[in-house]
Amino acid sequence: MPARIANQPDFVRPDTPQHEEVFIDALRYAQMQPLNEHWQAMTVLIFTESDKMLLPDPADRLAPAEAARRIARSLNDYFAAHPPRGDSRRKGR
Repeated sequence: MPARIANQPDFVRPDTPQHEEVFIDALRYAQMQPLNEHWQAMTVLIFTESDKMLLPDPADRLAPAEAARRIARSLNDYFAAHPPRGDSRRKGR
């Protein structure tokens, strides 16, 4: 997707079968994803493990299932220590 509206015509190409115009049309309905106070921490935890699936050396590379297990464990640990607002665990229940 082009970052600038002025570049949208260059993104849509009639000589390709991908129908890029559907992405431009979808922008009429797009909304910003709401972010919360945990967003940055979650992003770091997720990408710390998912990036290991892309390592060039197969000996160091994580399988997707292992990366998913590690991500789930990291997020569970994080949210156990930092419950989202409104979570009853924060109130000691």
